[in-house]
Amino acid sequence: MATAKAKLEKLKKISETPEAQAADRTWQRIEQKLNYDGRYSLLNPAESMLRFGRLTNEESEYLGRVMGWDAEYFNGVDWNAASSAFIAECLMLPEKRIMNTMSYVHPSPDRKPVFNAAEKSNSGDIEAYLSGDLTFDELATMYPAQEVKQP
Repeated sequence: MATAKAKLEKLKKISETPEAQAADRTWQRIEQKLNYDGRYSLLNPAESMLRFGRLTNEESEYLGRVMGWDAEYFNGVDWNAASSAFIAECLMLPEKRIMNTMSYVHPSPDRKPVFNAAEKSNSGDIEAYLSGDLTFDELATMYPAQEVKQP
């Protein structure tokens, strides 16, 4: 019990620092802009994007870091390789196909071997993945990736 109390005190001290207070204020502004009416989790992608447009650059960057969206291979997509035009076109697809299409065309290094193995099988599983009928985890189970040996 003493360790839990000590950890709670340490967290309380951290929350009182100027950096933590600034982060809390930024988070509150983001929450107010995205969820001002309590409906954010129910919005369709287009309405969500409209609300994201209200965020300042600082708020967008902060939200991206908190959510992990700034990771190079977030959601199995090589974001550095994907062009803005391609991303915009993918957003026009039905919701369950957006990320599958993006990760197939610009896969992260850990997904490439699975896609290569599935393509070689000519079984139609890639088409099922792109249509949203198969998840990546299901595809990876069906086609376990061969580890690349480093020289």
